[in-house]
Amino acid sequence: MLPIRRYWFGYLIAGLLLLGLVFLGLYLLNSPTQQSDPARALVIYFGICVAYLSVVASVYIQLRTSRIQATLQALQTLRTDREYLINAALVKQHMPTKGELDEASVALFFLKPPAPSKVDDPSFNDASSFVLNQYEFLAAATEMGVMDEELLRRTVRGAVVTLVEAYAPVIKRIRTKRPTVFDNLIWLYRRFKIGTPVAFD
Repeated sequence: MLPIRRYWFGYLIAGLLLLGLVFLGLYLLNSPTQQSDPARALVIYFGICVAYLSVVASVYIQLRTSRIQATLQALQTLRTDREYLINAALVKQHMPTKGELDEASVALFFLKPPAPSKVDDPSFNDASSFVLNQYEFLAAATEMGVMDEELLRRTVRGAVVTLVEAYAPVIKRIRTKRPTVFDNLIWLYRRFKIGTPVAFD
């Protein structure tokens, strides 16, 4: 079901059209020109209802298709983008099998590198920030309805849960100064997590 808060305008238009159908039906049933032939009025009303449902179904299918296409394109980028793969490989070296990053990795994240890192040789901070921001983008797009949540759940649920839980100490520390940082990623993590999620608030 489409979330109301994302698609309130679409629901409003659909509701107004539905209300219009109700008034149209009442008009046809009470119209002097149609009362003599109620079967004809019923046929006209049925045809209008079918046309209305066809338009609604067409719009829904188009929205669903566009979300799936956008999601597939984003997933393809995660699997083929060179810069992402370089950063993800460095992040993977520090990822624990389960749970949070160790204290050394957390300290390394907040350690300012002596020189700006390069695309081919990023610092741990830059690599981590890049990967976290990539998933933050996916989460924001999903919450806005641009991405398909179910498709993401089937493909990157484990990656999202593992990443957020591993970087929980980092995210919590950052959010002490910027409370809204990674709000979207945390939202998606809570949607995907089976069991009790990590508390960030």
